[in-house]
Amino acid sequence: MTSRTLSRRLQGFGITYTELVNSVRKELTLQYLSKTTWSIADIAEHLGYLNASNFTRAFKHWTGQTPHDYRKKAPRD
Repeated sequence: MTSRTLSRRLQGFGITYTELVNSVRKELTLQYLSKTTWSIADIAEHLGYLNASNFTRAFKHWTGQTPHDYRKKAPRD
């Protein structure tokens, strides 16, 4: 599938590629923070961020708190 075809199909669902990627990153982040002992830097690298600072900035945008603060409050499975 070409990138243009993917873009058109996602548009049909009312979402952009960037929004989809960010949504998946957010969901994975919440899981990793509550279910693993991975460091923030390891999670950032695993999700394709260039560094932990960019990851922390994105996480704060999504949730209003830092990954560290979220992890302290997150229920453990």
